[in-house]
Amino acid sequence: MRAEEPTSWVVYTIKAVGKMPSINAICSQGEWGALDSSRPGKLTLIRENIDNEGEAERLARTLTPPAPPKPPRPFRPPVAKILPTGPLSAEETGIGAAISDSQPAES
Repeated sequence: MRAEEPTSWVVYTIKAVGKMPSINAICSQGEWGALDSSRPGKLTLIRENIDNEGEAERLARTLTPPAPPKPPRPFRPPVAKILPTGPLSAEETGIGAAISDSQPAES
């Protein structure tokens, strides 16, 4: 004797684990309650009360599962530039050479 087919179906997403991507899957409406309670936080319901299995399969194939979140970028503090302390010499600034070149030589 053949068991009676479920009357409605659900499409859900199984969240990504490690390097495995998220995937969409289907099950009967009756199985969904047991699945969801056995894996809390790992399954996300996309749509429920779908009339036939073929429609649920098409929906599961055409919807793109959500991409896993990108890890946050590591914090990199800004690099401080060390400024010299005290007055700069004419050689350090390059001003002394420019002034002596522009003045006429004394004779």
